[in-house]
Amino acid sequence: MLTELQKQKFPRLFEMYDADNNGFIEQADFERFLETYSQLRSWEPGSPNYNSFQSKLMSRWDSMQKFADTNRDNRISLEEWLAYIENILNDQDAYEAEIKGIAGFVFSVFDTNGDEQLDLEEYRQWYRSAGRDENYANEVFKRLNLKDDDSISKEKHIELLDQFFRSEDPEAPGNFIFGQG
Repeated sequence: MLTELQKQKFPRLFEMYDADNNGFIEQADFERFLETYSQLRSWEPGSPNYNSFQSKLMSRWDSMQKFADTNRDNRISLEEWLAYIENILNDQDAYEAEIKGIAGFVFSVFDTNGDEQLDLEEYRQWYRSAGRDENYANEVFKRLNLKDDDSISKEKHIELLDQFFRSEDPEAPGNFIFGQG
């Protein structure tokens, strides 16, 4: 069973996936994310970067839909998504695959120089492409970057994701990785 804190913070991740803010995660949200980020990076449809990104997004959607869309209506409600996350939290292998999958996806897309670090500008791109306020990304980045060294490593990102999913400390830095509720 999800805790009260988890019920408060998990909808923030759901909202990042729900690009059109209609209350459901749908393939169209992933397509919108593809278009938004491709425009930010000046990737043309059919280009290798565009095709690679599209493949990653559609793979993520297919996996999420397979396990979360329990009523098979081709969209995932918040209720379905929370049940999906609860199932993941109860299966250690699925949990590790989920957080490593999220981190791997974020870094494969937003670590533009390939140094296995997210700097502030790369972090801001992540927020911009998800339709979030990039100025808020500055605040979140500052809170997450505990070493104050201008970057977050992939390893640190996984640790922060783990805090987001499992920490019951409302002030744990990872609880702010997808914004503040």
